[in-house]
Amino acid sequence: MIAALFSAETGFEFAELLSLLGGQLNPYLVRRVKREIHRRILEPFLDYAWHWEALRMNWSAVCAGFVGMAALSARGRCAAFSVAHTCVCRHGDLL
Repeated sequence: MIAALFSAETGFEFAELLSLLGGQLNPYLVRRVKREIHRRILEPFLDYAWHWEALRMNWSAVCAGFVGMAALSARGRCAAFSVAHTCVCRHGDLL
């Protein structure tokens, strides 16, 4: 999987929908969407340093922001903290 702008944005949109409508959706669908967000967005981001992370333009901030928001919406504060911690550890010198 490639953690890039469109996939990160899509993951966030699905996570946001779960936050808003989760109680009205089939529990199987909720579990499946959360699992796919984790598998397709969060795991690849946490396991691999992507080329766009070190770019000095808005691409890195937008992608990482969507990944972080997807983590927060779908998986909670601990997952969002893992994403933020990974960003700082990899590229703290860019801050």
